Amino acid sequence: MKNILQRIHAFSVKLLIVWFILIILVLDYLISLIYYPLSNIINDTFYSNNQGFFSLPLWLQIVLSIPSAYFITILHLWLIFKIFRHFKYFINKNFIIIIISSFLLCLYSLFLGSYTGIIITFLSGLLLGYSHIVAEEKKLSPVLIVTIIIFLEMVIENSISYTFYK
Repeated sequence: MKNILQRIHAFSVKLLIVWFILIILVLDYLISLIYYPLSNIINDTFYSNNQGFFSLPLWLQIVLSIPSAYFITILHLWLIFKIFRHFKYFINKNFIIIIISSFLLCLYSLFLGSYTGIIITFLSGLLLGYSHIVAEEKKLSPVLIVTIIIFLEMVIENSISYTFYK
């Protein structure tokens, strides 16, 4: 199993960043597909207090997604990586840092009252944390790469919501 993960990681690092971002977006979309079946299984309801945001025009939602994506990247990924890498124990333990940052990211869903959202956000956080590591190994800005990924996720989600649920 470890050999397979090392091969996937080596492939990810060699991949062009545009293709890597597209693969992460597809994987994140596949993760989000399990939301509704999983919420039906555990009888979870979703409460969103963002109805005011979704009533805005689509162009304004997209513009507002830029600082939001940047804030999420800085707070939940970059800052967590910076803090934990100051401790000797966590210097070469990227997987543990990714799990911690994913856990902190999924706490937001807890405030929305969605237990399914916690699972989905945790899994998406693992992808974002992994993207942070790959961007570092490619000598690119992890903040920029992860912000682009989160921004594109938000644009896709807002466009779908605006198109089908307005």
